[in-house]
Amino acid sequence: MSDIVLIAPYEKMLSDAKHVIEKRHYTNIAAVFGDLSAGLIAASDALKNGAKILISRGGTYSLIQYVSPVPVVEIKTSPIDFAATIRALQNIDDIIGVVGYANSMNGYELLKELGKHVIRAELKNNNDSVEDKIKDCVDSGAKVIVGDAVTCRTGSALGYTCFLLESGEQSLEDAFDEAERILQAIEREEELIDRYRTLMDSVHDGVLATDENNRIVAVNAPACRIFGLEQKDLSDMPLGVLDRYGAVIREIAADVPLSDELRQIGSSKIEISNYPIRSGGKKHGSIAVFQDITAVQNREKKIRQKLVQKRLTAKYSFATIIYKSRVMGDCIAIAQKICNYDSAVLIEGESGVGKELFAQSIHNGSKRRIAPFVAVSCAALPPALIESMLFGYAEGAFTGGVRGGKEGVFEMAHTGTLFLDEIGELPFELQGRLLRVVQEREVMRIGGDANIPLDVRLICATNKNLHELVTDGKFRKDLLYRLNTLRLYIPPLNERTEDIPVLAELFLRKYNGCYAKRFAGFTREALSFLKRYVYEGNVRELQGMIERAVIIGEGDFIKEEDLCAGLPDPFYGKYPQSKIDTVGKAGEDPLSFGEKNLSLKAAEDRYIREIFAKTGNSVSETCRILGINRSTLWRKMKK
Repeated sequence: MSDIVLIAPYEKMLSDAKHVIEKRHYTNIAAVFGDLSAGLIAASDALKNGAKILISRGGTYSLIQYVSPVPVVEIKTSPIDFAATIRALQNIDDIIGVVGYANSMNGYELLKELGKHVIRAELKNNNDSVEDKIKDCVDSGAKVIVGDAVTCRTGSALGYTCFLLESGEQSLEDAFDEAERILQAIEREEELIDRYRTLMDSVHDGVLATDENNRIVAVNAPACRIFGLEQKDLSDMPLGVLDRYGAVIREIAADVPLSDELRQIGSSKIEISNYPIRSGGKKHGSIAVFQDITAVQNREKKIRQKLVQKRLTAKYSFATIIYKSRVMGDCIAIAQKICNYDSAVLIEGESGVGKELFAQSIHNGSKRRIAPFVAVSCAALPPALIESMLFGYAEGAFTGGVRGGKEGVFEMAHTGTLFLDEIGELPFELQGRLLRVVQEREVMRIGGDANIPLDVRLICATNKNLHELVTDGKFRKDLLYRLNTLRLYIPPLNERTEDIPVLAELFLRKYNGCYAKRFAGFTREALSFLKRYVYEGNVRELQGMIERAVIIGEGDFIKEEDLCAGLPDPFYGKYPQSKIDTVGKAGEDPLSFGEKNLSLKAAEDRYIREIFAKTGNSVSETCRILGINRSTLWRKMKK
């Protein structure tokens, strides 16, 4: 069945309509016969077959329009149609009664202009009787009745002379054109509704819209899943059907603005926002957005699991950094500010201070947290493969390459973070290419002929002085300035001794679990040793020392000798600095050198050790007296 169907109330209109449909090539319009009740049956059949628009005239139009769920176009009577009837009335001098609806009487004034005596009897609605209107005209002297098919059929049955007011081809064309315009509008609206529904259903958040009467006018699939109902159970229903889900539904009905309110609906935690719609001081409903936090957490978990499978995830965050010192707290505060920006970061610090720990924490504290985190040590990459590892290669770039080529770490980190550790070890000849990738945010694979756009946050780390490398001609100055946009310095463990006890306790718990040990803690002497020990390897060295002590130690507490075991240098061995003679030989000044003809190096070493002993092995006091920092002190004592 066609989308548009004409219900013709008389046979001549049916034949005229078919002629117009064929002549004007209306491919989506059909015409059937039906007058009054027969017209209602024909309209019902058309609707069952998928008709979207109906067309009719007069009383049949009024009946159909009253019950039809789809638009009904009326064929209007024009003066031209009336003119055709006037020709048949030219030789009639009797009073003429015109009976019908207002829109079917257009042009009856022409009869008056021709000197005819006309009585007009208008039908106001479907309750008006056509027969009564005809009789009213006859009682007023009318001998001839003019009207539509219903009027003429009724008048003829009463014995009166009747003339049918027909609709011409132009009126039919006008009705067909109007129906097609309405159909196009309907189809556009349906398309928009489908797009709107697809858009609403495609988002992860639940969306529910109400009108000014708190009826649900739109609801998407995620919202239905949250409430455990079907869309048909919610569409066009009062919002009250959801009252059992708690006070938040009543808040939505009362136009209470909500922003990221966390509520419990069923077994899920739901974050709810409500946006009341007002215009001109009047309520026009609201739009409520429901985000299933449980589902969000599950989606993020799946994403992270996929990244873990590819080894492209960061497992550390600022919450995992254990510290007690103020200097480390300041360092973390700076790093947290850095998270909010995509500029390149250069992390400096000695080996073992936790540069990658900070790099991962910055990534997990940024908007890129669910994107890949790719970590590469420039010192660990084989010289022959470092370029292809960084930038990737195209198919056929060299013998033995993977078919289809291979992406480099920059492409692997797209939308996420790339961490280049030991950046000072990057060969000088590759630094220019790295600079171009960082500046242009695009990479070309080895052997490729196209630039690949990148969205990567770059974090680099080094334990070397890059400015000295620039001076020595081993590092590009322009690359340093590009990488050094945001600088973060992580102090060595020897400059934050307050962190040593808490880190030692952390590693003790870890290795207790690993080796099924039950050490309750450290002896006072062991903790004192840990605090004054000079850590060349920083936290990494402390961790190894605790692991070794847990393995070889016995009893309830880790003792000083457990920590000293395996240390090769006498200064760090079984008898640490606290056991060194602090008074010298009998009769000597504690700060005298004792021997004659000492070298400057030996004299310096003797003097530093004696100051250290004199201060009771206090690193800070020794540094104060000598006017040097902790790093210099431990370096000189090590030598």
